[in-house]
Amino acid sequence: MGLRQPFVAFGLFFSFVLLGADLSPDATGQSVPAFNFDTSFDDAIAQAALDQGIRLDPQVAVDIKGDAGVFFGNFCSESSISDPASECRTGLGGHDSLAELVGQYLKDSISHSPQIETLASRLARRAGNEIERTGWPGSRGKATGFVRVPASLQDATISLQTATGLRRLRGNGSTIVLNAGSRSLIAVDDSANSSKVQVDVRPGAEAAWVDGGRTSLGRIGVSVANYCNGSPTPATAKALETFNWSRSSLSESDNERAAHIIPVAKQAALDIQVVDETGNCNADCHLGLGIAFAQAIAVWRSGCERCGRQALSSIRVGTHVWLDRTALDRLIAFDPDGDTSEFLALSKPAISDVVPATAPSLTVPVSGIIGYEYVESDSKLGSKLCGLSSQEAWVVGAQGLLCTEAGSQVGDELHPTLVVRPQPTDCGGEAIACGIPGGLVQITTSRYSFNVDGPAGAVLLGDSNRQLNVAPIILHEVGHWFGVPHPEQVDVEVEDVMAGVFDSGNTCVSAASLTMLNNASDDRWEFRAETHQALLPPPDAP
Repeated sequence: MGLRQPFVAFGLFFSFVLLGADLSPDATGQSVPAFNFDTSFDDAIAQAALDQGIRLDPQVAVDIKGDAGVFFGNFCSESSISDPASECRTGLGGHDSLAELVGQYLKDSISHSPQIETLASRLARRAGNEIERTGWPGSRGKATGFVRVPASLQDATISLQTATGLRRLRGNGSTIVLNAGSRSLIAVDDSANSSKVQVDVRPGAEAAWVDGGRTSLGRIGVSVANYCNGSPTPATAKALETFNWSRSSLSESDNERAAHIIPVAKQAALDIQVVDETGNCNADCHLGLGIAFAQAIAVWRSGCERCGRQALSSIRVGTHVWLDRTALDRLIAFDPDGDTSEFLALSKPAISDVVPATAPSLTVPVSGIIGYEYVESDSKLGSKLCGLSSQEAWVVGAQGLLCTEAGSQVGDELHPTLVVRPQPTDCGGEAIACGIPGGLVQITTSRYSFNVDGPAGAVLLGDSNRQLNVAPIILHEVGHWFGVPHPEQVDVEVEDVMAGVFDSGNTCVSAASLTMLNNASDDRWEFRAETHQALLPPPDAP
């Protein structure tokens, strides 16, 4: 599902660099400081934002690193990063020069120009080269806008509303750079007085700081932290042999292959339902559980190379609708008087697309990590979506979720439902949760309580002293919902969220489980999870 460009080992870059590996200059014998991509760019971005007086949307910082990764993936290797005379080290420079270059990029991001030179291009130019020679464009349309902080709130703590709670924006700068879309900010001054702010951010434009206004529930984010980057490669197992995808595809017609692709790999829109049989899950609890389900879908779909690019691209929880981040960016940028309908085709990369980080893989990662953006609070954008005549699957699916005239039902095979039960799940008395592939997910409060994060903060569901975070539990069960089995049941040696016994220390998704996800996308895979899948408590649980 990732953005693909020619002649670029971008996926290979992320499989190597996001481990945070420090590379030493052993081969040359020269004293060159070790370079850690994550640490170096995190520090450079933080310093640049401070120098420029900018507070950054956390996702913008992630996007900047993804942009820099294009340079790193094409110009840096273990040997070149240890060579002070290489293009790699010349482009990267030291901490101060790297922060200065990022600062120039941030400064340009708050200009009113609709285009911006990529950070990858700036790094390549400093190395005496051109990023275009690798097949990547040197500039793209902006995906960000900005807002000025009133003088009275310059020293205030400002947080961005997301679907899973508030995210504090670091620093005390006078300008906030945000991804395009409708955003809600919470400002808390020195006297602990708080105020809500609404900003409708458009690419390359300054947004108005509006007190009060509509409330945006914010994005459903996914990050590299959701994946087990750096985990050891598991021992060979039959379940990890690729089944009917990549270079191991069966010799069959396209129609025959398509007939066996499971619905989650191709359905464009999902209407997530939460059913509370306990009577104890209030409105915030309902919304939080639905968002946890949607976030789990985003994590798994981001690692699904076989899923269609428009699969699961819009989500509704109750009355609230979120769109695939790339789809929202395309919708914002779409000009019906100038662009053709092909611009809305997510299967075709656009020059304005932001470069995402990639989910891990046992081979070369190619699947971009793409979350969801809240769309319902932006009335203008909603009207634009509902007025489109495009037959792209994501457009039709999103219209079915959001637009009154399109009806309230998606009308496809999948209708995911999360059931909260006061009695044990269908998987038995000991199970924390139970998943049925393509069907229900159940959790029980008979022995457990669950911490549920939502836009309004965390709520507690249940009254048991045995309290568990619900997000990794739902992530596990949604893995089964996609057809992924417990690794220990198919002789896969890996520690991740899919273990059949819950472990709060292993809540990430491994490359091995993503390989099984891609295998499970064909309903003929012999190891596919088919029946009720139980998640059991740890052995020492009461």
